[in-house]
Amino acid sequence: MDLIEVDRHLEELVHGRLHWFDDWHEEEQLSTPRDANGIYTLWHDGAQPDEEALLYVGITDRNDGLRGRLNCHRRGARHQSQAAISICDFFIAPMLTAGEWRRVRTAEIDLDLRTREYISSHVAFRYSIEPELRVRRLVESEVLAGRLGARPSCNRPGAR
Repeated sequence: MDLIEVDRHLEELVHGRLHWFDDWHEEEQLSTPRDANGIYTLWHDGAQPDEEALLYVGITDRNDGLRGRLNCHRRGARHQSQAAISICDFFIAPMLTAGEWRRVRTAEIDLDLRTREYISSHVAFRYSIEPELRVRRLVESEVLAGRLGARPSCNRPGAR
């Protein structure tokens, strides 16, 4: 593996164009490659890398490509997205009152909807296209190890 190639991906994941989930239905959905495989990072409020800003790193390793995988996160469906679970746990759940938790238990409050709204308002992404799964996994492991200046706060050890 050429280290220059890994460095190129890391550069794109931290300094590449920032895409907002709030713009998904407009230009972002059309500009995000449908079938291309790659690596992506999720950023809180689009900030530059630090412990608070870098939320998540992921790779495509299924048939859904970058657009499908990012759309899965955008929807906030916690049964489909580890990032959505962590965003709900870290940003939404702590703000709920006891009364709201009762309404969650009776399905009057939909945590997936709250997660989707939060992601739309506060989360952006960057991506780098890479066809080789082996390379995508290597770049992902470098990001998880802190090569972007911080470790992603929403990746859970052993979860994919």
